[in-house]
Amino acid sequence: MELNRVERRALLIASSLVVLGAVVRLGVGPGEATWAWRPHAETDGSLDSTRARVEREIERAARIATPLADGERLDPNLAPEEELQRLPGIGPGKAAAIVEARRAGPFLSADELTRVPGLGPVTVERLRQHLRFGAGDLSRSSPGADGAPRPVDSGFERLAGDETLDLNRAQTAELERLPGLGPVRARAIVEHRERNGPFRSIEEITTVTGIGPALLERLRPRLRVR
Repeated sequence: MELNRVERRALLIASSLVVLGAVVRLGVGPGEATWAWRPHAETDGSLDSTRARVEREIERAARIATPLADGERLDPNLAPEEELQRLPGIGPGKAAAIVEARRAGPFLSADELTRVPGLGPVTVERLRQHLRFGAGDLSRSSPGADGAPRPVDSGFERLAGDETLDLNRAQTAELERLPGLGPVRARAIVEHRERNGPFRSIEEITTVTGIGPALLERLRPRLRVR
């Protein structure tokens, strides 16, 4: 007996379901653990924690997508990866390579960026006008009111040298200078402090939503508690 189109399709679907059922019974293929939802490592699984992480990712993506303003320059020795990606022609891979290369020693000039894998003389020349190297780099600065050249600040400065912040006194803008902290986490620290009182130890910062053990270790050298 010849089957029509609808009957053939129904038979094919039924056969597929039978095969799938057999696979499940035999334990072949991904198990429950594969499909089970797990909270991200930086959240505690709560809705507020997840929302805070999403907000941080949105802020980070928006920052990366923000082009440099006229005259704005970045210090490749201080800028984090998301800031470096704002430079023309610098994507996630090259930004990470710059951060990795500077661990061997700071860049003293734009030309030294050629030691970064993937950055040749042509790319470095394109970046030169967007870079600065501390207060001594005045090569492409704008003149100040007195006519003297002054470097243009990117508005994004990390803590310098062995500088630390008092966890119980620093406000949101100061906390944003810490590595790994953006506006959302910095604000969460201040709000937590206002609700619960001062931190008794640096370790207590992990009670703030979005701050886990890994981030604590990154922040520890930059914090103090009085």
